[in-house]
This record gives sequence, structure tokens and C-alpha cells, in this order.
Amino acid sequence: MIYSPSKLETYETCPQKYKFAYIEGLKTEEEGIEAFLGTRFHETMEKLYSERRFRLMSLEEIQAFYQERWEKNFHEKIIIVSQGRTADDYFRLGLKFIEDYYRRYYPFNQNRILGLEEKIEIDLDGTGRYLLQGYIDRIDLTPEGVVEIHDYKTSSTLPAQQEIDSDRQLALYQLGLQQKWPWAERVRLVWHYVAFDLEISSTRSPAQLEALRQEVIDLINLIEADQEFLPRESSLCEWCSFFSLCPLKKT
Repeated sequence: MIYSPSKLETYETCPQKYKFAYIEGLKTEEEGIEAFLGTRFHETMEKLYSERRFRLMSLEEIQAFYQERWEKNFHEKIIIVSQGRTADDYFRLGLKFIEDYYRRYYPFNQNRILGLEEKIEIDLDGTGRYLLQGYIDRIDLTPEGVVEIHDYKTSSTLPAQQEIDSDRQLALYQLGLQQKWPWAERVRLVWHYVAFDLEISSTRSPAQLEALRQEVIDLINLIEADQEFLPRESSLCEWCSFFSLCPLKKT
């Protein structure tokens, strides 16, 4: 099996959910409004930067693109957990995210763009035994020669710097990127927490990357040895698309 940061996170959150999604291959039409908003924001950023090669889109144009994608993809199975909130509330929230981001980074020429939604593969042991893949939101090259791995977050929660410094996803992408581009010696990991109009960054030492590599190998071994995939209750259960199937709900 080829793993991904999201697969690993799903297992750690709830082995039962991992089994439903990745072993049994169960599909669900339900989608949380937060995830829906996040997808639409990512699409909008990809459009903004891919078009930037040819022209600079106006704020009105890029917001109209967001609206078109929202309306085209919205469906009746979208779940809103927060009491008193409506889909329109989240739609307007996305418009505000885009406006704040646009005004902060205009005219979007600070760095050279090396990739958008770039597929990356990570071979953890060099033999193909432990493979991961994922997609990097954006890869930049700064004027100083630093390669930046950018990730957009629409979360309403702002993490502590300690959480950022131990985040696994972008560090794994760094491993894959440096396998692909050995010349990329200096790498910075950058998160855009658009709900707060904040950019947070972090770096990893070679020792930290090696420790992460071994940690993920151990986690994959744990997953592949699991015979039970027991459910794990948490505050995230409300947002789980498989909650109706969960044995914990039925008890």
C-alpha cells in the first residue's frame, strides 16, 4: 500500500475509521462544511497562482471564481455541525479569507513559483518498501535560494509554534522534495492560517528528518500488524463521515 500523511493521521485518530476508509474502501457522500470550504479555498489559490504566469487576476475575479466553484460543488450531503451556522456563513467566511490573503500578498511576485498542487513521492527506506505520496499546495524559490513548501489552512484554531515545529506532513514533503531535487539544500516549511491572516514557518534539521523517517516506518509497521482496528473516541467523532457505522455510537 502507498501511504499518505492523511492516512497516517486517520489511523492515529481512529483505527476503525482507517479500516472503513482504506481497507474496506467504504465511500460516503457526506462532507463537513469546513472541509468543503478548505477545498474551495485551495482551488482558488491554485487558480490565482497558475494564472499569475500570464496575468494578475483582480480580487473581484478571484472571488467570482471561488463563488462559481462553491455553487457548482455544493450538495445536500454537506454537514454543518456548529449550531446556528449556515452554509452562507461559511461562504462569506471564504470570501473574507480570500480578500485578506489577496491584500497581504499582492502582487504575488515575492518568489518564483516552482510547483502548484505538486505530487510528491517519499521513499522512506530507499527500497520502495515504505512509500508515501501527497500533494504540496505550492512550492516557491525565494531570492535567497531557499525552497519553501507552502500549505494553506482554513482552520479556526491557531496552533502553538511547538505544534508547527513537530508537524509531520510538510516535513515528510521535505523528505520527498529533497529526494526529487537534491540541490534543494535549504528548505523552509510555511503554513498560511488564513482565518487569522497569519504566516507561520518552521525548519527541520537533518537529524530531525532522520528521526521522522524512522518514526513513520515504525507507524507503518504498527498499522500493518494491526488485526483489530479498534475505534477510538474523541472530539472529532461528530465530524466523522462513518459515525453512523461506528460500534461506539451503537453502545
